[in-house]
Amino acid sequence: MLAMEGAAAEAVRGIDATSDEAYEQIWDALARRFGYECEPERAMRQSDARKQFEHETVAMFKQALRSLYREAWPDADTKLKDSHLQRHFVNVIADPGLQQYLRLHARSADFAETVAKAKRYMDALELTKTTKKPAKVASAYEDGS
Repeated sequence: MLAMEGAAAEAVRGIDATSDEAYEQIWDALARRFGYECEPERAMRQSDARKQFEHETVAMFKQALRSLYREAWPDADTKLKDSHLQRHFVNVIADPGLQQYLRLHARSADFAETVAKAKRYMDALELTKTTKKPAKVASAYEDGS
C-alpha cells in the first residue's frame, strides 16, 4: 500500500494494513476501482464482438482472441476453448479469400494449426504481390515504327 499513488492509493485509503483480511480488502478495493464487476462476462461480450481490424496481422489477431478467451472462460475445458477459438477465428477473419481457404483446408484443424495455415496463406499472398512480373515493354518493331 505504501508504494501506491493516485487513484490506487485513494482506493485503498482507510484499509488497516495490519488486519488479517487486509490482502483481500486491498484486492477488492482495487478491483472495484479499476476492474469490472463481472470481468468474465465483459470479456465474453468483447470476444463475441471481436473481428480482425483492417491492419491487424494474423498473429496479432490470434493473440487478441486468445487473451479474450482466457479472460472470458478461465476454467473452460482446453479442448472446448480451442474449438471455439478456431471457429471464431475463421468466421471473423477480415480477408474473404483466407476465410474460404480456412473453411476448406482447416475444418478438422485445431486453433494453432488453423493460425499456422492462415499465416502461410498470407505469406504466399504477400509473396505473390511482391514478385509480379513487370508489364511487357513493347519493342520498336511491334508498334510499327
